[in-house]
Amino acid sequence: MSSIIFDFNEETALLAVDTLATTPNGTPSFFTAKAQYVPHLKTIIAGTGCAGFAADWATYINNRMLLTGIENLDYHTPSSLERRWDEIRSIEKIPSDVTTTVYHIGYSTHDQCMKGFAYRSANGFISERLDYGLRFKPECTPPNRETFIEWLPKAMNEQRAIQERKPVEKQVFIGGECILFALDATTCLTSTVFEFSDFCEQMETALQQCP
Repeated sequence: MSSIIFDFNEETALLAVDTLATTPNGTPSFFTAKAQYVPHLKTIIAGTGCAGFAADWATYINNRMLLTGIENLDYHTPSSLERRWDEIRSIEKIPSDVTTTVYHIGYSTHDQCMKGFAYRSANGFISERLDYGLRFKPECTPPNRETFIEWLPKAMNEQRAIQERKPVEKQVFIGGECILFALDATTCLTSTVFEFSDFCEQMETALQQCP
């Protein structure tokens, strides 16, 4: 459960996520990295849906797979991701109606351009090549004349406001901080764009849940 917003073209990619992890009813539990950069693959791994699965996948890629780039990663991902999803669902006892989507956004040294792929559990994790442009999940109003970074606070706060009008069991819970990844052919920079207005309250609630 998270906000993910990204915009990419042939040369650059910008990807932003929030950091809040909650219980099923929305109570803040902890804060987490919902996207990670894998330097030797020049690729950002991010995800929505099941909390922590994309981070687990990034660790699995880094520690257990011999890969030569984002295309080679794409070749192996559908079958490997499905096996890993089955393992995690069994270990964590994840309900069958819970879904997850994993995104790979990275620079292809072979074709010398950015590429993006999506893998959805609801679709058997088949590889979906993403077109260039802006994407966001959950819904919000696209930018008007703002730059991507100027628009982010408006977008994520609107996403949260829309979600808060829904029944708790259907909400995507968003909060913590907004973390931005800026990727090009040689560099990936990360920065904190903003804190949500109730970040301190969320932190206090999360600390109270600690044993």
